[in-house]
This record gives sequence, structure tokens and C-alpha cells, in this order.
Amino acid sequence: MNQPTEAQIKHWETVLERDAPSECAWMCTDKAIVCFYNYTSDDIELAIVGNRGWANRKFITQVFCYTYYQLECRRCTVRVAASNLKSLKLVTKLGFKAEGVLREALNGEDCIILGMLKNECKWIRGK
Repeated sequence: MNQPTEAQIKHWETVLERDAPSECAWMCTDKAIVCFYNYTSDDIELAIVGNRGWANRKFITQVFCYTYYQLECRRCTVRVAASNLKSLKLVTKLGFKAEGVLREALNGEDCIILGMLKNECKWIRGK
């Protein structure tokens, strides 16, 4: 992956300072940032913020290789506001499966919990 420019790093640091959990690792491109947080030996949560066109095969593969091979997680988790239909469609297309609902968990709005097991991840098969 190409190294981000100083301006890109500054932009994503601003996003992280404002929105990310206090303890997280992150991976970024000029169009997106993925924050990895709430790590346990089995699971990690991902928060994805991106501009249009961020989801290319190379970056997505790197995200899941980091999750499943470097961190050795058995699964990963995302949380999406129930009203955020675009994000729900995207993470479902990536391979996440709905697992539950946290009622009124995001500013009074329901939050959908989605997960993906390592053996379900189509982005790392054969690696």
C-alpha cells in the first residue's frame, strides 16, 4: 500500500481524535480509515470511515489479513446504525452477518451488530 501523505495523515488523525475509541490501531489510505478496537484474543471490532471508492480489493484484503493473520483473531465485529442502509449493505457485501441488535445504543437509535468468522472471510482464502 502507498504511504499516505502528511495531509492525509492529518485528516485521519483529526477523524480519529474526534470519533475513535481511545485505544485503537488504524490503517488508512487517501480515501479511508479502518480503526481496530476492543481487541481480545478471539475478536476485534472494526470501525470504517471512507470516501466514495475506498473499498478496493487490495485494501480490504490487507484489513482482513491484519485481523486474521497478524492479530490471529477468530472473528471480527462491526456495529452499524440501523438507519445507515448504505453501510449495512456494504458490510454485508464484505461478508459480515447480522448477529443482533443493541436497542437504542447510538444516540437513542438501534445498532446492528454484524460479525465475520475467519473461515467465512472470502478476502483471505488461499493466503
